[in-house]
Amino acid sequence: MDTLKQYLSVYAKFISTSVTEALSFRTSFALLIIMDLFFYLATISSVEIIYMHVNHIGQWSRPQLMFFISYILLLDNFHMTILSQNFWELGLSIRQGNLDFDILKPISNIFITFFRKFRPSTLVNTPLCIGLLYHYGGLLHFTWKQYILIPFFLFISFSLLALLEFFLCIMMFFTKEGNGINFLRMGFQQMSRWPDFVYQKNFRRIFTFAIPFLLIGPAPMYALFDNRWQFLGITFIFILLGYPLLHLLWNFALSKYSSASS
Repeated sequence: MDTLKQYLSVYAKFISTSVTEALSFRTSFALLIIMDLFFYLATISSVEIIYMHVNHIGQWSRPQLMFFISYILLLDNFHMTILSQNFWELGLSIRQGNLDFDILKPISNIFITFFRKFRPSTLVNTPLCIGLLYHYGGLLHFTWKQYILIPFFLFISFSLLALLEFFLCIMMFFTKEGNGINFLRMGFQQMSRWPDFVYQKNFRRIFTFAIPFLLIGPAPMYALFDNRWQFLGITFIFILLGYPLLHLLWNFALSKYSSASS
């Protein structure tokens, strides 16, 4: 319990510092909000245009796919708020040697590295994402039990997405700079924003059972729409096995890290 309080206290300081920094540049803060709004509008509109010409995409009706898109937008909202900026900072920290100071701190290196930067501007649009999610849930006539499951599913999806991105970012220790890894990470993230059935069978198998980016969004949807829980079970297994493996690979990468002062 004391350890949890310590980490929550540190994270509260991270949030406070990030909010102060963000509000010091108010034009940038406002532009980020507008940028996110345009992204949500473009994403929703592109799918709506498709449904002007078809009744179904794959096995899902319009309300089902729109609920999935809204779920992914809310997941992306949390991702941009909590994690996104930290991935870009890591490559720079490794190259400039700033990671040296994080390694010396009496707290988890992974926690400091991936949770230090918080993006408060994204939270302004969070109610919009939640509203879209519950709007399309209403069109699907969700029960209160299904609505209660949504926050739990979001946590699972966020955990798997974060874990997979952490694995990718470990490669930054072995490259000259981290931009290439970040663009690769964003490519995988973009792939996960569509239902798995839009992809070819062999591709779908690889990115479901080997590199499980296609479990991030579809696994909860199959549980909500069709009461098919096996994919969510596979997601649990990846998460439970992944975090111990992450610590092993992270410590291995740190052992190969050559700081700027060495």
